[in-house]
Amino acid sequence: MSSIDIRHRHSLPLPQARKAVEDIAKKIASKFDMDYAWDGDDLHFNRSGVEGSIHLGEKQVRVTAQLGFLLSALKGTVEDEIRRVLAERFDIEDWSAASIPFDFARRADIHGCWLLRRRRADARVNPWDTARIKS
Repeated sequence: MSSIDIRHRHSLPLPQARKAVEDIAKKIASKFDMDYAWDGDDLHFNRSGVEGSIHLGEKQVRVTAQLGFLLSALKGTVEDEIRRVLAERFDIEDWSAASIPFDFARRADIHGCWLLRRRRADARVNPWDTARIKS
């Protein structure tokens, strides 16, 4: 058996996050004949070949599953699809955007932007040129 353990940050209020997980479970249940049930903040699901749960935390969703023999061969595909659905359904908090003002105040010289320019086709040097732009 192969296992899946995926953690995904979110910034939704718990009731909205629970509704998003419920919507995903309903869609999967109707498509793949899967049974599911809530136990507190955990949604447990199973069907032939897979058994797992989705734990809904205040800032994180965790999907764990045990795949049977046949689905083990598709583990990568299953994980990719889980990640895609989580990214689609949950509002992700952008930590990098929040840190930029602090970083600029702390060390403005470490921030820069690189611009790539294409040189003329007849140039006898590297066709790619970089130029640093500082603000």
